[in-house]
Amino acid sequence: MAHQWITPIFASVVFQLATFGAAAQSYPEKTIRLVVPYGVGGSSDIVGRIVAQRLSEQLGKNLVVDNRPGAAGVIGTEAAARSAADGYTLLIADAVHSSVLSVYPNAGFHPIRDFVPISLFATTPMMLAVHPSLPARSVTEFIALARKQPNQLMHASGGTGSIGHLTAEYFKQRTGVKMVHVPYKGGGQSIAETVAGQIPSVFVGVTSAVSMVKAGRLRGLGVAAEKRSLILPAVPTFEESGIPDFRVGNWFGVLAPAGTPQPIVSKLRQEIVKAAQTPAARSQLEAASLEPVTNTPDEFRALIDAEATRWSKVIKDAGVRTQ
Repeated sequence: MAHQWITPIFASVVFQLATFGAAAQSYPEKTIRLVVPYGVGGSSDIVGRIVAQRLSEQLGKNLVVDNRPGAAGVIGTEAAARSAADGYTLLIADAVHSSVLSVYPNAGFHPIRDFVPISLFATTPMMLAVHPSLPARSVTEFIALARKQPNQLMHASGGTGSIGHLTAEYFKQRTGVKMVHVPYKGGGQSIAETVAGQIPSVFVGVTSAVSMVKAGRLRGLGVAAEKRSLILPAVPTFEESGIPDFRVGNWFGVLAPAGTPQPIVSKLRQEIVKAAQTPAARSQLEAASLEPVTNTPDEFRALIDAEATRWSKVIKDAGVRTQ
């Protein structure tokens, strides 16, 4: 009797595997949509366009970048989560993906259950940058200034729950300073307002502020990494400035909707790793102050889990709430 049940089940599994395998062999057969849940010109958009260009060349089919900004990436990410799990909709996720439920409990998607991690593609460390008029030329001086003016010194971010906002809250918790958060509708706007002198400071990815720092329109005070950035070697790390183990990076990777066939996920991962290793992609990433980094789907999922645990505590302690 058991044999009569096992045989049909086994046959069904074999059929499904064969079907998925055949699908992966012919995949892709049409244009792939790559959702970037932020506006044009930001770090996620830069990564998305590099991924789209390289995979289009390798796969022989177009990858179209679909910018869906809003609510710190929630709007675009939800759209990707609700898309068909057939390999023709992918998502560029960043570090905010890990913390979204702590900030937006009604986001409309689950960052783990509703997606299949494929691979990281690039990372960049976070940095504290200030307007040149601010009388602080180091992290130590910045902390001293903030302590003299509790709840007066402002810091900009790309929105409530953005990685810049969370980095600032982490900084405040580690140093005990009290500052005022001023959220904007994107990282680009937060940098522009700081460059204009409307806001004195901003926590931002190195890739987003490097040109302004090099031009002298912003002053880099500290990089949240183990060692100094090769692109901004004059900016010390937070550890050098007396804050041990202060390391925060923004990462960028590719996800697919949950249920995407494993053979397609495996094929995409193989192509993404190949793309990240090409001289052209490395040159493009380096020009944007990004470091190419790939990993396995399991490693990527573990990273998202670990980051979710880390940021949930920061968010809870800071009392971060959406408006």
